[in-house]
Amino acid sequence: MRRTAAEPQENSKHRRFHPLADIFPLLEGAELESLVADIRENGLREPIWIHPEDGRIIDGRNRWRACKHAGVKPKLRIWDGRGSLVAFVVSLNLHRRHLTESQRAMVAARLAGYAHGGDRSKRSTGHLMSRRQAAGALNVGLKSTHRAGKVLKMGTPELIRAVDEGRIRLRVAADIAGEGKSSQREFIADERLIVRAARAIMERRRIRRDEGKRAEHRVRLATSNDGRSGRGVQGIYVGDFRRVSSRLDDNSVRLIYTDPPYAKSHLELFGDLGAFAARVLEPGGHLLCHCGTRWLPDVLDNLRRHLRYHWTCAVIHTGRDALVRHQGVGCSFKPVLWFIKMKRNKSDPILRDSVISSPEKGLHPWQQSVEEAHHFIRRLSGPGDLVADPFCGTGTTLIAAKKLGRRWFGCDIDRDCVLTARRRVACMDI
Repeated sequence: MRRTAAEPQENSKHRRFHPLADIFPLLEGAELESLVADIRENGLREPIWIHPEDGRIIDGRNRWRACKHAGVKPKLRIWDGRGSLVAFVVSLNLHRRHLTESQRAMVAARLAGYAHGGDRSKRSTGHLMSRRQAAGALNVGLKSTHRAGKVLKMGTPELIRAVDEGRIRLRVAADIAGEGKSSQREFIADERLIVRAARAIMERRRIRRDEGKRAEHRVRLATSNDGRSGRGVQGIYVGDFRRVSSRLDDNSVRLIYTDPPYAKSHLELFGDLGAFAARVLEPGGHLLCHCGTRWLPDVLDNLRRHLRYHWTCAVIHTGRDALVRHQGVGCSFKPVLWFIKMKRNKSDPILRDSVISSPEKGLHPWQQSVEEAHHFIRRLSGPGDLVADPFCGTGTTLIAAKKLGRRWFGCDIDRDCVLTARRRVACMDI
């Protein structure tokens, strides 16, 4: 093989790497040791490619290092300079390496900005490669390439190396890259924390995004020209919900959490409750409704006429079971039916479908515990959202809503219960 004048000798102790070669990850640890052992036993089967002008390695950094470790003389081959150096180097590596999609996206992000005809230099006459073109060359999505760019720009060297080595998925690394440098190093030090940290970061971002959307929705309601906006957004009223609900605008409530009477004679209330919810809930809003187990099929039928059934949750009570003698049952839980207006928003968080609750009956025989209301309201609504309870009783739902920074609307036909609810909410220390 004839050498160019600028090419160093093959037995040079040091040889520079071309910047284009650095876009691919280096082998480390066990992978490098395996390559060293293979070359020591079988020799170097794939040559190391060098640039014709200055002898820099354009492909084969890992083989060069392995040859030095193995004490094997490397075989060099000069690129003929035809066509695109970028295309040549990418083609060699993609055919030989088994890179994950995350690793290929990192290569694409580094590749973006190189000229089609060579490296980034004044002598290059090619047009600079865009991120979209780099993604196409590496057969990865543009979104993945953008994430890789974020990791390269904001990530610590440790985080970047973890993705290059295939230890962390790119999507997780992109979430972590938005954190501070010290937090990134803490996560990398204990990789068991990485997925947990990424989920927490995504949850915080989802909450901020949803709060922004809901704030925009409230502004639209407040500035609409229907002549009714802003009425009844917060308060506790005496009266039947079928009349008092006129205070609420259409599509203005995020969550209805309520506990109607369970007796067979009150089954028609569930149909009216479904109609009320279908009007006042915003699209994707939720109705969570306590009910007794005895007439559960009838309750479901009445509500399903108006809303989409989603799930049945459970409130599990501590203490002694409630004995239902005529059914021969010791009742230890209460169903909470979950309905949604239209369809569930994909951004809604995961809701655990059961909660353990200690009974609170000091103010009313039908009183429910604040802790169970808190569990559901916290997950299915955001700060500033409107939470309604058309059977508010002594105000359990409204207290939980106020504690969580939600607006509230409640009503009940029992004047004494409403007065109690007003006192409880007014005297809360939050």
